[in-house]
Amino acid sequence: MPRPRNHRPPLTKRTIDAAKPDPKSRKEGGKDRFLWDGQEHGLGVKITPAPHGSKIFIFQKSVHGRLKRITLGHHGDLSLEMSRNRARHLNGEISNGRDPVAEAKAEREEHEHRERSELTVSDLWERYSAEIVSVENRPSTAIEKRRMW
Repeated sequence: MPRPRNHRPPLTKRTIDAAKPDPKSRKEGGKDRFLWDGQEHGLGVKITPAPHGSKIFIFQKSVHGRLKRITLGHHGDLSLEMSRNRARHLNGEISNGRDPVAEAKAEREEHEHRERSELTVSDLWERYSAEIVSVENRPSTAIEKRRMW
């Protein structure tokens, strides 16, 4: 039998703005703080420790028995209402059996693979020449390597 959930009040802009980060830095053992929304299941705000103390909207949900956490955006760049809409959309995708984290990872890998396969030998030589030959070789060696190419 699932345990009963504690009632959480809905997040407001005022509560997010008033939330303070852990005064210790990560090096001093400071930890992330989380504020969870009572209105949209899985939506929260992660507050990183000092000195920066940034506030990031996150979505956290169990997918196929594994806990997944998705960054939605920074507070200020993304409004609370926009993050709720995004969380509602993600909840719908997960309830339909999809895994948005795995899909995003596959899309990223596909993009990287496509980008790598589009490079030609000439492109690679130009990059090698600019980053390695010009920087790490003597001028006479650089001239000789360019001549051989």
